[in-house]
Amino acid sequence: MGYFAVFSFSTLALFRYPPAAMFLGLTVAVMFLATLWLLYLQAFVLKAFCDYCLFSAALVFLLAGLCLSRFRRSARLSFLCRSGA
Repeated sequence: MGYFAVFSFSTLALFRYPPAAMFLGLTVAVMFLATLWLLYLQAFVLKAFCDYCLFSAALVFLLAGLCLSRFRRSARLSFLCRSGA
């Protein structure tokens, strides 16, 4: 369900739907926190790792990195536009 939401919000953001970028960031942040919790459970409670879970975690980390870099880039560009540089 989370991946479908990310796909939907990213598609809407691509077509410049204003709230989509905010919902995309929020969804990826929730997925990132859930992934950290599930990795903790695998490592310290179960003491076993699932290959599919690790692949999913890698995808979520990639999504979080992309969203974070996009956010930092847009924040830097908006700062430059406001400062007149």
